[in-house]
Amino acid sequence: MTSFRERTWADVTKDDLLQVEEQAGKQSDQCIRLPKDLKEWRAYKELKQQIDDLKEVLPLIIDLKKPSILGRHWQKINEITNAKIQYENPDQMFIDDLMKADLLKF
Repeated sequence: MTSFRERTWADVTKDDLLQVEEQAGKQSDQCIRLPKDLKEWRAYKELKQQIDDLKEVLPLIIDLKKPSILGRHWQKINEITNAKIQYENPDQMFIDDLMKADLLKF
């Protein structure tokens, strides 16, 4: 998860994002199959929440990778989320910036 968040927007392709989405689905399935005792652990609950949040936000991030997304769209995202996403310089914009923008909230 950390290495994914540290990738720049310029370095991430739609296929990369789709692959992460697939992996998140697999990890979610693995979590479900864990023994009941482990599911009571705080660490399990935190991990499960992270995976679920990722699965929910990834479709939005994948959509933002479409070529039809223009600067005005990014400006509106910054305005609504009160984020400072560096969309004008994709080499300085990280996936973590999008995750911290809390897109699901808006």
